Amino acid sequence: MITDAELRSLKPRDKLYKIRVDRGLYLHVHPNGSRLWRFRYIGRDKVDHTLSFGDYPRVTLADARRRAQAAQDDRREGNDPAIAKQARALTLEAVTIEWWQLQRPRWKPHHADDVLNRLRQDILTALGTRRLDDVTPPDVLRALRVVERRSIDMARRQRQRLDAIFAYAIAAGYATQNPAAQIVKAMAPLPRGGHQPAILDIDAARAMLRDIESQAAFPATKAANRFIALTAARPGEVREMRWPEIYGDVWTIPAERMKMQREHRIPLSPAALEIVEAMRPISGACPFVFVSATNSRKPLSDNAVGYLLNRNGYKGTHTAHGWRSLFSTYLNQHPPNILPPGVYIKDVVEACLAHLPDDDIRAAYQRGNFFDIRRQIMDFWAGVLLDGALPFAEVLTGPRR
Repeated sequence: MITDAELRSLKPRDKLYKIRVDRGLYLHVHPNGSRLWRFRYIGRDKVDHTLSFGDYPRVTLADARRRAQAAQDDRREGNDPAIAKQARALTLEAVTIEWWQLQRPRWKPHHADDVLNRLRQDILTALGTRRLDDVTPPDVLRALRVVERRSIDMARRQRQRLDAIFAYAIAAGYATQNPAAQIVKAMAPLPRGGHQPAILDIDAARAMLRDIESQAAFPATKAANRFIALTAARPGEVREMRWPEIYGDVWTIPAERMKMQREHRIPLSPAALEIVEAMRPISGACPFVFVSATNSRKPLSDNAVGYLLNRNGYKGTHTAHGWRSLFSTYLNQHPPNILPPGVYIKDVVEACLAHLPDDDIRAAYQRGNFFDIRRQIMDFWAGVLLDGALPFAEVLTGPRR
């Protein structure tokens, strides 16, 4: 079977030549260096026809094979692949994927996957099979109202993405109208203030944790919520936490997954390690520590912990990100008596939160010299936060949803 490496190594010749990839699927290599996908088939009229799938490598080998398989399926069902291809190209889902493929090179891989997965869940499930010009402003608004119930900010981001998709579709000749551009004033306004809600009183936070963990929920969601609270890591970093990133009692988040594009090492307290070890029988054979409730090959959805908080009465009061605010507020107000002379709790907390200075020398110094102190801070914080909390074994085996 031909590979990507073999296709990349193809050189232009004086005349066009073609490489057979699969049954009916060919890559045409032109003298000017362009490499174009072509699919040949015998139509119902018994005549030889050709479909164009775009240029390589913009259309990947895997994508070309999927399109060829779809054409073969159309033939077996008695449909003309050219007509079926044209119909598919005009659906919102097909054009969304085409737009996404064009945008993907400017995004980091995990972000690109998140964008497409979120569009599929929030928009395409409801509207993906619609022809573009059949999608109306009320259709888009209804889909986004569902998202608003979880997150107004996310709903607005999804509207912006739809706006870009329809603008691309109009430019490409696929559509004549942009329904996403017409609903801006009908959407819910963003809450005032730039900070995400957070409970900053430690007693109230402990009570909230006990309350949340006694409710019915997917075990991995409860586990992720407690892990975020204990580590003060960003929720997205926890959600995509992978098993190879854990070595002993240290979790190393690679630079490409960090907001500041710097590798970040988090010392794990015994309480945090307890969560990791409890997840091994559940997700140890999977890529991610905190796995999706519906697909063990995927991470927990990006709104799972937030939805857990909202569902149990904390909407507008506390978010998953709010645990970082609580961590920072409490430690800055109640610094433990473990800091050596000349070390300030504010600097240690900022290092724990991966808010490192822009100065590379100072940043390297803090990473090297604060790590042992951060280990003590994380142990101290676990003791403070979990005072009166349920044993984690009870959380994991508690009521499920």
